[in-house]
This record gives sequence, C-alpha cells and structure tokens, in this order.
Amino acid sequence: MFEGALPSGADVCHRSVGTSGATCTARHGAACARTPMLAFGFPLERRMAVHYWWVLLIVLVVIAAVIGKPGRPRRSALDQPWPLERVETLLSEPEQVLYLRLSNALPECRICPQVQLLQTVQFKGGTRNQGVLNRISQLSVDFVIVRPDTSIVAAVELGDASHRRADRRDADARKTRALESAGIPLIRWEVGRLPDLVTIRTAVAELANESNAASRATRRPPLPRGRVEPRMS
Repeated sequence: MFEGALPSGADVCHRSVGTSGATCTARHGAACARTPMLAFGFPLERRMAVHYWWVLLIVLVVIAAVIGKPGRPRRSALDQPWPLERVETLLSEPEQVLYLRLSNALPECRICPQVQLLQTVQFKGGTRNQGVLNRISQLSVDFVIVRPDTSIVAAVELGDASHRRADRRDADARKTRALESAGIPLIRWEVGRLPDLVTIRTAVAELANESNAASRATRRPPLPRGRVEPRMS
C-alpha cells in the first residue's frame, strides 16, 4: 500500500491506494472521490503528462538515431563506367579518301581532321560576343591544312547529300561566315567529285597566291625619305 497526497484547501486527504484505484479515508467523502487517483497515488492528469514527456523523449531518441546513423555513401558519376563505346573510325570512307589525298598532295603540310571551329578562330581584342559564340560553338571543320608550326593554311569541307537539308545549310552558312571573318580560306569539295592530287595542289597554291597578294596590298608603303639640303661650305 502507498500513501498519496492531494491538497484540498488547508486539509490533507489521505487515501488508501489499491491496484485498481483509490478510496478516500478522510472526511471529504464523495467530494474527494470525484478526483480520480491511480497507482502510486498520482492524479490522472499528472500521469498523462508524464506519459507525454516519455513519448516525446522516445521520439527524439529515434530521430537522433536515424539522423546520426551513417548512411550509404553516394556513388560519384566517376565511380562507374558510362554507357559509351569507341567509334570504329574517326572519318567516313569518303573522308578517309580525301584525307589520304590531302596528305599525299601536300607533304609539306599537316592535315588535321574534324577540328572544332573554335580551335581555329578567336574574338578580336579578346572581347567575347556571346551571340556569335552561340552560333559557332557546336560547329566543326572536316579538315584544317596547317604548316609544320601549326599556322593555318586553309579549311576544307566535304559536302554530301545531308548538306542539302535546311539545318545543314544554316550550319554551313554560319561556318563560312566565321571563317571569312577570321581570314581563313575555305575550300569545298563534293563527295561525288573528290579532287585528285593535282587539283588539290593547284587549289592550295592559288590560295597562297591570293594570300600573298592581299598581304602586299595591305602592307604600308615605305615612307619617302626627306629631302636633304646641300651643305654650304
């Protein structure tokens, strides 16, 4: 048996507490019986408050355990292979034929296939124009003919039936505009009429002559020498 306490004004109500409830043994009688008393002499409201705090404590412990538990490490995109495979050849069959002919016709030069257009041009003064960049950033050139020091001689494009599509014509026009603006000669040949070695050498030689003529035209003439007055003896 346990003794509980319940304040009631200046009096103290002693209860004899059993396992199923409590019975008032003081003179308060029915008035005290209206306040339920459970095990260990605690009022019902106090026991519910204690249960609430215990439940809250358990929930907090569970949340802390879940948050503090080391999760499965996230795999980086570099930790696993990507769904890629190597292409059989870098160039199509007509492009391979033209590549070999360019190499044989111009042994003094180097032939670079499939070059990004942005590798051949740059913005004047280092000021980038975003609109122009967006128009040429995805374009490439079939071949670039360069000297041994990698200075550019000319760009070469090989056309086929796909270049008749509207999107390809637009891409070709943007490519041509970019190369012309940068002063890079562009030679276009068709798959059905691949040039022979003589035709290649002639075309490149004509470009070299045109380039030299343009260079001479833009070269400033030497300043005339000033008149020298005769010295009086």
